[in-house]
Parts: sequence; C-alpha cells; structure tokens
Amino acid sequence: MTTVAILDDKGRLVGKEEVAAKAAAGRAPDPGDLPLDGAYKWTGTAYLPLGAGFGKIPKPPVDFLYVLRALIAAAPDGLPHEVALWAGWYDEHQRTQAEERVVLQRKLGA
Repeated sequence: MTTVAILDDKGRLVGKEEVAAKAAAGRAPDPGDLPLDGAYKWTGTAYLPLGAGFGKIPKPPVDFLYVLRALIAAAPDGLPHEVALWAGWYDEHQRTQAEERVVLQRKLGA
C-alpha cells in the first residue's frame, strides 16, 4: 500500500488515503505531515502553501487612488458625503502628482 494525497478540484490538499501501488501512479504523493485543510496545493512537483508560487506581482499600470477618483467622478449624484470629502482631499493633495505619474508611465510605455 502507498499513501497518496486527496486533492480537491483546484489541486488543494484535503486528505490522504492508502491505495495499492498500481493505483498510486499519476496521483500526488504522500503529503507527510502537512495540514489537510486545503491550505496547500499540489503544483505537479511540490506542495506549496496557498498564495505562493506566483512570482513577483508587477505594479499596476495606474495608481489605485487615481482610478478610485476617476470612478467617483464618473459616478452619478447621490454618493455619500464622505466620498465627496475624500475626493476633495485627493484633488487638493494628490491629484496633480498622480496625473503626472500617469503621463510619465504612458510616455515610458510602462
């Protein structure tokens, strides 16, 4: 008998079972003492914790606050008062800097 992993439909480790050696072919190997709560995934070569193995995430093409302000500007009337307060603060303190970054990113092709 050989111990193999039980994986859910997304490759997450959710259990283990004993199977005949022939039945173990092509299955994920024994996960050892890893938790069986779906916190690890089988990549085909190793078990990795969820959230790992994706590499470095690139910076977004446009600053989040710039996008948020653009959404607020495009939204219909009736937004909460706090949204208008934040938008005014952003316009006064960060808008010019964010706009300049967007122009520079477009110019550099980033």
